[in-house]
Amino acid sequence: MTVYIENEKGGVHSVTDEHYNTYLTTTTNDGGTFPIPGITVLTEEQAREKNPQLFGAWDPQVTFTPEELIAQRKYQKDLAEFQQLYASNHEG
Repeated sequence: MTVYIENEKGGVHSVTDEHYNTYLTTTTNDGGTFPIPGITVLTEEQAREKNPQLFGAWDPQVTFTPEELIAQRKYQKDLAEFQQLYASNHEG
């Protein structure tokens, strides 16, 4: 299971249950378990709102170099050609 957390600096992350329980919780004398100070547990909806890039959304702060853009365009072209070739070889 995934746990969504926000740290004291406002960073939103996803962590495994094991990581959360091992490193990000504390246990009280009466056995209660709580997030350590500075950690807030979020719902998936809250995490999506605060950090959509965590769920695959485009990050407007990322700038691609011309080389990266050319490579991406070549990849898309090669992929389209492969899919067309595959489809023509597997027509029923």
